[in-house]
Amino acid sequence: VLLDSGSMNKPFYERPVKSQNWVFELKLKNDRVSKFYIMAHSVHPFYFPLMIYSKDKIIESNLLNNLFWGLYIGVILFAFIYNLFIGIFLRERVYLYYLIYLIGSATFYLGLNGYAFMLIWPNMPLLNTYFHFLMNIAISPMAVLFSMRFLNILKQQYIQWYIGKGLVAAFILIAIVY
Repeated sequence: VLLDSGSMNKPFYERPVKSQNWVFELKLKNDRVSKFYIMAHSVHPFYFPLMIYSKDKIIESNLLNNLFWGLYIGVILFAFIYNLFIGIFLRERVYLYYLIYLIGSATFYLGLNGYAFMLIWPNMPLLNTYFHFLMNIAISPMAVLFSMRFLNILKQQYIQWYIGKGLVAAFILIAIVY
């Protein structure tokens, strides 16, 4: 089995097995001992779970995983639509921050589990490289801005206001540097 380093730069449909995880078939001889060597490399921290399953067990595992993430996205989608209508009727900026945060966090978790590449941007593997940057820009600053607006922190409360604005700047700077 050989997954070349260029595999991450290919569209989703070119994977050997169409799954959100890296799945590939091991060719085993019935009565021979086999050795497999795996080399993994990433410029970012990554989680490398190694599991060996039969085809039936992979299908069962994927079904449960898909059910869980489908329910998660359903709840997030409901929260998004609900808050979108409230935001439209009330015309409050706090809801805009919250909506961006919801979409960003849902995309983040889908991206970590491979679903974003499979469902949202299957023909753009370059987004996988810049995924951390996009998520740091969408999630952390929006959470701080939402909190400041929700708690009604104004310029008159200068210590809290500067801490909040400093956190937004720090998160954006970390995203750019990292």
